[in-house]
Amino acid sequence: MSEDFDWTPHLWDGEEVLWQGRPDGRFRFFLQTQNIALIPIGLLFLAVGSIGVLGLLLSLVSLIVGGSVAPIEESFVMVLFFVVGGLISIVRPRVDQKRRQNRRYAVTTQRALVADHGNQQVVAATAITDDLYIDAALGKFTTVKLNAWMNAKEARDMPVVLFDRDMFSMQKVLFGGYTEKGVELRYLTDGREVKNLLHELKTNAAETNTI
Repeated sequence: MSEDFDWTPHLWDGEEVLWQGRPDGRFRFFLQTQNIALIPIGLLFLAVGSIGVLGLLLSLVSLIVGGSVAPIEESFVMVLFFVVGGLISIVRPRVDQKRRQNRRYAVTTQRALVADHGNQQVVAATAITDDLYIDAALGKFTTVKLNAWMNAKEARDMPVVLFDRDMFSMQKVLFGGYTEKGVELRYLTDGREVKNLLHELKTNAAETNTI
């Protein structure tokens, strides 16, 4: 649970907060299964690039000590590998960790909300309706995804892909960590209870529509 965010200015008339929380803030290499292959690739780039960094340092030492320098064109290319590998395997998970530490979540009588604790603003929200699609990856830390646009049949018909469709956007691949679709409540310790609460609210919304 997290009670360090004031949801009151962001609530609709008559809306009440039923649950609030925050994601687990520990460092994680693997941010999501869709792009889990990025970390091994990043570590490989980092290892290969380390050879280039070492070669470049030896070339500079040779220049200082003996006045001559070995060819360093290949070293510069491998240094680029080192930089890209570091961005993917170290910087990217670290940025995601900071992002998670700054996230706050709430489930109200009408909506699921995601807020940024730093600027005290709600950054994502979805209404809890009778057609809300709820997907939960249960475990020690549960991630609950809410996509109002997707019904169960559409979910079954979706092709299974290894990477997100926008993975080639450099900013998202290197620094985004994940792409939020709808509302995503990530790495919750009480995720099972949150999932049950959402299903209960969805059922209530369906019953209200039938009246």
